[in-house]
Amino acid sequence: MGTEEVKRQNDSVLSFYDESVDGVVTIMSEVPGMVECDGVIVALINERKEIIRQLSKALAGQRSLRHKDFKTLITSCCSAQDKCYHEIHKELVNVLKSDKKVVSSVRESLAVYRESLLSDGDARRAELRQYIEKLILRHRDRGKEVQRLLQGYRDEQARIIEQLRTYFDSNKAVRMKDLAGFVQDVEQRQLIYLEELRKRKEYVQQLREENLGRKSEVEQLLDGFRQERRKRHENK
Repeated sequence: MGTEEVKRQNDSVLSFYDESVDGVVTIMSEVPGMVECDGVIVALINERKEIIRQLSKALAGQRSLRHKDFKTLITSCCSAQDKCYHEIHKELVNVLKSDKKVVSSVRESLAVYRESLLSDGDARRAELRQYIEKLILRHRDRGKEVQRLLQGYRDEQARIIEQLRTYFDSNKAVRMKDLAGFVQDVEQRQLIYLEELRKRKEYVQQLREENLGRKSEVEQLLDGFRQERRKRHENK
């Protein structure tokens, strides 16, 4: 093998190693953003609940006979909203749990990959390299989908709060008709959001299952490398 070919292979190995490390760093760097977005959502939910409490109190203060109807409508609407959040939060928790496992798997794979450079087995090493790349890519895609779900829910809560606040800012008596219209608008948007949530959750689940399969294949490759190392040591 010529000097140029050796240099080319070394550069390729170093480039792949750096890219894999960067992939691990990126996975971990995205965690604070998702956690922060989740914290903002919790704050918005609490703000939404407080505004609704004030609106209900305002209706009762106006001696509206329909303030109980409002509570029934808004409770049903908010229960569906909260259910959406719990589903998204569950996906976030799953991603955070799998982050550490994926990072650990990639690090171990890279360690074995580095050791394998001293031996033959180019085909198997290339296979391991391909699996590492796909494992990182799939997990990052899954994280991005969960981030989109969080951001979409956050934006919807902010919009609901903005609409609710208009009833206070208008300096007019709170009308049940307006509030009923507001609930209807939220429910219509919610139907669209729920369908989007369903599709994104299916995609996230697909990525999760692919990652589990990918990790299993990587582990099989790692076992193969370990067995080869043991045989080399035994034959020395």
